[in-house]
Amino acid sequence: MTTLSEIIPVSDLRQDAVVILKRLKYIESYEQTEEERLLLRRLSKGEQEIQSGQGYSLDDILIEANALLNNKL
Repeated sequence: MTTLSEIIPVSDLRQDAVVILKRLKYIESYEQTEEERLLLRRLSKGEQEIQSGQGYSLDDILIEANALLNNKL
């Protein structure tokens, strides 16, 4: 899910398409890196919760997930 934070005029695209395409590729790469970083932080937090005895069991999570999915169907 790429979002461009600014509007690019068509005239700029005509004049310098290569630069703009490189910029878009950089934005996509940056966003993917940020999503991966967020996932790693969540996994780390989950691991810390498991080690400290907090959190939920896998069975509890699966029961809740099934209930959520059944409500959406």
